[in-house]
Amino acid sequence: MMAAADRLEHATGLTEPTALSTWAETASSTAYTCAGFGALDDADELLAVARARLETAARPTRFTVNDVNVFAMSTAMIAGAFDLVLDRSRRVDAALLTTGHQRAHFHKDVALAAAAASTRPC
Repeated sequence: MMAAADRLEHATGLTEPTALSTWAETASSTAYTCAGFGALDDADELLAVARARLETAARPTRFTVNDVNVFAMSTAMIAGAFDLVLDRSRRVDAALLTTGHQRAHFHKDVALAAAAASTRPC
């Protein structure tokens, strides 16, 4: 997936909001895949790059830093890092989640992580 994102970056320079949004969303999706294979550190690096690029965007983008933060929660969730899910959820502005699916996913992950974190013996 990152090869496709790299081709997009080289072809467009990521100067347009649509290209930057697509690149950041692809990087975030790749991060989720990495976390699913146990590479949470690699996932976090990809998310940090996506977040940094979006933070320096000259114009607003469709895919936002808040969306990257939701992906950060999801990467922690798939990795089973429930305390990290709860920590990362604090960076998400739930009021900015634009679809019912996003809101449901956010609240489900927080609830599941809170339940899992509270049942751990240590």
